[in-house]
Amino acid sequence: MRSLPRLAAILLVICAVIIFAFYMKKPEVETEVETTPVPETVYPHPQSTSPPTASQSGTNIAPDFELEALKGQKVRLSDFKRKVVLLDFWATWCGPCRIQIKNLKELKSMVNEDKVVIISIDVGESKSTVQQFISKEEVDWLVLLDTKGFTAKAYRVRAIPTVFIVDAEGNLRKKYVGVTSAETLLATIEAVISG
Repeated sequence: MRSLPRLAAILLVICAVIIFAFYMKKPEVETEVETTPVPETVYPHPQSTSPPTASQSGTNIAPDFELEALKGQKVRLSDFKRKVVLLDFWATWCGPCRIQIKNLKELKSMVNEDKVVIISIDVGESKSTVQQFISKEEVDWLVLLDTKGFTAKAYRVRAIPTVFIVDAEGNLRKKYVGVTSAETLLATIEAVISG
């Protein structure tokens, strides 16, 4: 008879542990991927032609970052002042990102590299995974590693691929979510350069 209350107590503890584990489980993060270009935000051209300062409260200043490149060097967005910068947030497992890489190859052949720099920022993957993909796809522009996703979070990236166009003064000018054609990106870059 004594074993019945003991068995009931053990079952109660097991049930409590299972219920606790169920409610404490972190929800899985779903990655939202769009396959058509959607210009989400158009940032107005800044009134000032001088570079932004820390005291400016404008929300269209691109967040600076420091990330590791595949070759090991540290790279900051601010290293590219006076150039228009295309930031491409992507990952190797993302099908639409692979299409976007092909579009960026085409775009690279159409832009003046003295005025424009293309930077692909891989979100959340290891250096070896990215290096293998980049070698296979023959990507010949700067690829950075956002292994912890902090830069993607700073830019409020919620889906990949996401492309930002940053003007020569460091202001965000355009954001595209999803695969975006080389022609669309080129038109935006040319509009940003011409002011």
